[in-house]
Amino acid sequence: MDIFAKKHSPDRKVNPLYRRRLSGKGPEEGRLSCAVAFEIVKELDTSPEETGFTLDSLEIKIIKCQMGIFGYGYDKAQLMPLDSVRQNWKRP
Repeated sequence: MDIFAKKHSPDRKVNPLYRRRLSGKGPEEGRLSCAVAFEIVKELDTSPEETGFTLDSLEIKIIKCQMGIFGYGYDKAQLMPLDSVRQNWKRP
């Protein structure tokens, strides 16, 4: 069931280094924590975008998202975006 992989061109291929890395300390039940995804970025000296593409292509869902975008897992509520942001909002 290609849910995540459909977002990408079928011509783009997964880097074999990712396959080897994920087979060693990989996802459980098709899920991988955000923290482990960033460990992979560092270990393979690659980008978060490439890692995201790879996880999508392999139908691996990100869990325990550090930003709350992808939820935290099965039993935690996902954060919902605000309807609007104050116009005078400034970055700290």
